[in-house]
Amino acid sequence: MRIMASAYQMGSHLEAVEADEQDPDRLERLYRIDHANTRIRRHAENLQVLLGRRVEDANPQTVTLVDVVRAATSAVEYYPRIRVGHVVDLAVVEFAADDVIRVLTELLDNATRFSPPTAPVIVSAFITEDGSVLLRIEDAGVGLQPDRLSQLNALLSGRLVTPATLDPAAHLGLAVVAHLAVAHQLRVTLTNRPSGGATATVLVPGALLCEIPTAGAPGTSTVAVAPPEGRLV
Repeated sequence: MRIMASAYQMGSHLEAVEADEQDPDRLERLYRIDHANTRIRRHAENLQVLLGRRVEDANPQTVTLVDVVRAATSAVEYYPRIRVGHVVDLAVVEFAADDVIRVLTELLDNATRFSPPTAPVIVSAFITEDGSVLLRIEDAGVGLQPDRLSQLNALLSGRLVTPATLDPAAHLGLAVVAHLAVAHQLRVTLTNRPSGGATATVLVPGALLCEIPTAGAPGTSTVAVAPPEGRLV
């Protein structure tokens, strides 16, 4: 909790300093520090999730899927490699938005870490026939061995409670995804791509989705995008 509180405080201080900074080089360095602080906060929040404690948002907001993707991307270390494909014009309801962002963040982080350092990772979101939304994260890594793929999918479905044979350091993020998937009835699946690499999909049920509220409506969140040399959110 102390680490998380400190990360929130540092973020507020950095925003104030960034607002007053005029030198482009110093501003770029501040953005890098801010991005590192975002990742520290993310890891602290993940520990809360794994301890069974809900990470409360003081001001929960409905978030468009485009902004869900932007927010998740901004918390990933290798975010410049992430490419955004088609994203359907829908939003995630306020009580689930932060957790869907958290799930997508961990899957994007996993994809960038286990694929070549110059290869893009593609994220997209499509509506299905039953009104759910399918989030897709595609990487160009080496894929997964069948037994490991089966283990990870068991973990993500909630069937594997104590993944003793999995490396905790390598798969901590997927354990977080599993916790949140069960809590919100998300269906998360990993598959190997025929052309190489892996695809992670997240089926978000219609109960967690809504139409995009009109601009300026109460309870709506918009994630701003900075210039390429700055931070993403």
